[in-house]
Amino acid sequence: IFGLFLTLILLAIFGVKQSLHWSILAFAILGSLFPDIDMPRSVIGRLFPFISKPLERKFGHRTITHSVIGWLATSLILSAILILLCILTKQSLAIPISLCKRWLAAFAIGYFSHLVLDMFNPRGSQLFWPNRSRDVIPKNPRFRPESGSKVEVIIFILFTVLLFSAFPISKYGITSSLRWLLGTPDAVIAEFKDMKTRLYVEFEGVFNESKEPIKGLAEVLDVKNK
Repeated sequence: IFGLFLTLILLAIFGVKQSLHWSILAFAILGSLFPDIDMPRSVIGRLFPFISKPLERKFGHRTITHSVIGWLATSLILSAILILLCILTKQSLAIPISLCKRWLAAFAIGYFSHLVLDMFNPRGSQLFWPNRSRDVIPKNPRFRPESGSKVEVIIFILFTVLLFSAFPISKYGITSSLRWLLGTPDAVIAEFKDMKTRLYVEFEGVFNESKEPIKGLAEVLDVKNK
């Protein structure tokens, strides 16, 4: 949930709209699960036992795959795979390079969200592996929730609410969402000037001279002053 929320928000902040595509969300989920590939009992570990079992024997849990090195290495490997996929399917599937970039960004953000959350756990994480020191937030262990605790359930509910609030932001972008929220004439004019599609205004009122009522829907053609 946190990985999905962080992916949608960060992509919106960097001006990437329309990120609610199922494939982008799938890569965010994959990224958020991937660090636990060093644990055979995990969801991702059960899917790839030939990777998870050797990793656990060699390094243990929350070491190399939960580090900045593991994050960068995995992201680079995925980027090479995606580039190759885009090249090979250029004629048959015609996967846009822009979509491949969003897949990579979603995976990388989802992966990093896992590392951040694990630092809030009592055990912490070896973010700067091979340095064996545990990285934690906050320093006092009493304020770091246990996995499966009531506090973790509350955090889960909070991020679920935030995730749904991120849907419109992801669809329209941060700037447009703020303008829609404000709903002022200045915000509408600014949005109209940035839009690449047609804008229609729904209006209702009376004529100044005849006082006859009027209402309807009209396309906005231009803006004069404010």
